[in-house]
Amino acid sequence: LNGDAGRPAERMRLPVEAALLPHLQEAITGYTEYRQPFVAAPGICPLGAGPLYESFTILEVSGRLCICIEMRDDKLELTVGEAVAVRTHAMASRATGEARLVSS
Repeated sequence: LNGDAGRPAERMRLPVEAALLPHLQEAITGYTEYRQPFVAAPGICPLGAGPLYESFTILEVSGRLCICIEMRDDKLELTVGEAVAVRTHAMASRATGEARLVSS
């Protein structure tokens, strides 16, 4: 993802190697794990009920890049890009663009 406060982020599908290759020599400088209550189906498991959750992790790379990692339906989803754009996108959507469910 590329973007800043003045323009929307661009989404592009790339092979993992193409997205990560330019950054292989950079250090991971931090990480944050987020947990979102799992909703099996609307009306069956209300948001926030039960011990189940989905999680995603944001890796900070050299202060200017972030990588969001999430396992969903036996597939690893990655979002790679400028730190602000990835953080903003990851809190609202999965790498696929599907909106996250949030409690109100």
